[in-house]
Amino acid sequence: MIQFWNGFKSIKIGFYYIKKFEYFKYLIIPSLMSGSLIGLIGYFAIFQGLPYLDTLYSSNIESNFSDGFWLKFAKSFGVFLYIVVLILYALVSYLFYRFLLSILVQPFISILIQKLEDKLIPAEPEAFSLTKEIKLFLEGIRATIIYLVYSIFFFFLGFFLGPLQPILFLSSQAYILGRSSYDPVLETRFPSYGAKSSVLKTRKMEIIGLGFSQMLFNFIPIIGYFLAPVLGSIAAFHLYHKVNPEHKRG
Repeated sequence: MIQFWNGFKSIKIGFYYIKKFEYFKYLIIPSLMSGSLIGLIGYFAIFQGLPYLDTLYSSNIESNFSDGFWLKFAKSFGVFLYIVVLILYALVSYLFYRFLLSILVQPFISILIQKLEDKLIPAEPEAFSLTKEIKLFLEGIRATIIYLVYSIFFFFLGFFLGPLQPILFLSSQAYILGRSSYDPVLETRFPSYGAKSSVLKTRKMEIIGLGFSQMLFNFIPIIGYFLAPVLGSIAAFHLYHKVNPEHKRG
């Protein structure tokens, strides 16, 4: 539980580092992109997708069943099926957001993490390599696909657990959210997904705690989805390097 609490409370450390080193300019692009992505996906999901689902549901029920018992049965079953489809639709929309976030926003978060490393963990600068950057980008896409597969797997696994389904779903999503926050921190040292997982295998509760704090932060109106991805990765940086925020280095 100590690991969980350390991960959970670390989300706030991002504000400290950004203010201390005046890195606000590195916060603007990833925050705006993150907020814009959830806004666009939410708009199309609600105002374009939902009306289509409503039309599909009502037209099929009314056209295939006449009045009487079968119509009532079809409507009852249709409501249940509609709710299931609606949940799946919300999940797919969220996963699509996470996928685009990893591809479009994470490179800008990586720049901020690199600036923090340069400031707090001095090392010999590495020469820029386009080949290396492309490999890191492709590895990031691979990791994102793995997260998508895990998310869908645990969602359907929950159907066999009855009342435990919400617990499994929230815990798995928290882990995936927290785990993905470490990717910008570890990408240069451990490029592959497997190497990162080996390094983080003793930090599972810490990762889940960080993921839960990000999930709760997303509920803050307006700023939640703008800042949560950036703050999550800064928190992962802090947890991995065990940097004391009051200790000046470099």
